[in-house]
Amino acid sequence: MAKFVRYSLAAVCFAASVGCLALWWRSYLHREQFGGAISQSYTLGCTSFLGYGSVWQFEIESPKQIPWLFRSETIDPSFRPPAPSSAFRFDGNAIYFPLWYPALIVALAGVVALRFRRQFSLRSALVATTAIAALIAMAVIL
Repeated sequence: MAKFVRYSLAAVCFAASVGCLALWWRSYLHREQFGGAISQSYTLGCTSFLGYGSVWQFEIESPKQIPWLFRSETIDPSFRPPAPSSAFRFDGNAIYFPLWYPALIVALAGVVALRFRRQFSLRSALVATTAIAALIAMAVIL
């Protein structure tokens, strides 16, 4: 039974990773926004645009204002924005990150789900520590 659960979790993680890669590719052709109200005064949303994703929150000025749920715009092929100052950044109400990063994290989670054993070893602790350090280093350097 545990083997079935591990394989199911790994399959879901790999499918999510492929979905993130597809969203990364699509973000160069379309700007997509998804959002909705999380309370009477705040809206939470996410955006994908030119290889980057963002998660943001803003305050609704009027309680009668109904926020949109999904919006997609086609990007003009001649549009070339300036290069971002940093791949990972936080400015006020939004967090920006490259879309390949969640694909990498979810794929690594799938590999971990496949390789997980009941027996703990020092080698598995060192591999996990190295993988986490590499992900943090990518976030800091980029």
